Amino acid sequence: MFSNEDPSEDPIPFELTPEGEQVLEAARTLRRNLVRYAEAEQEGVIPINAFKPGVGEMVSVMRKTGVDMLHVDDLLDELHEISERGCTAFQLHFFAGLQPETIGGLMQVPERVAGRDVAIARAWLFERLKQITEKR
Repeated sequence: MFSNEDPSEDPIPFELTPEGEQVLEAARTLRRNLVRYAEAEQEGVIPINAFKPGVGEMVSVMRKTGVDMLHVDDLLDELHEISERGCTAFQLHFFAGLQPETIGGLMQVPERVAGRDVAIARAWLFERLKQITEKR
């Protein structure tokens, strides 16, 4: 699992390709939109049916599973500090819908590394979300 070790000591560095930078920016844009919608809904500003296609579906899934996008956003910031590579791989998978083979190519790391990063990041996020939920 990810730890608070110095990320500069990661034995497998990564560098996004130009295409990877574009896809990651699109994934971050979706993440920001989900956060804005979650904040607006929390404030009672817009109804769920006002969401754009795709975003509304993701919000509905999050609501059904009890996932709070505001918590996810904070945790992704925390994960980025712990493992930029893991956070990047997870965002490319979750928000852009990419598979490890494609993620590995965009990040210039082996497919197995990208897949492992996604799996570890997902487990780390679920564990942290579970801790947050249990505190309520």
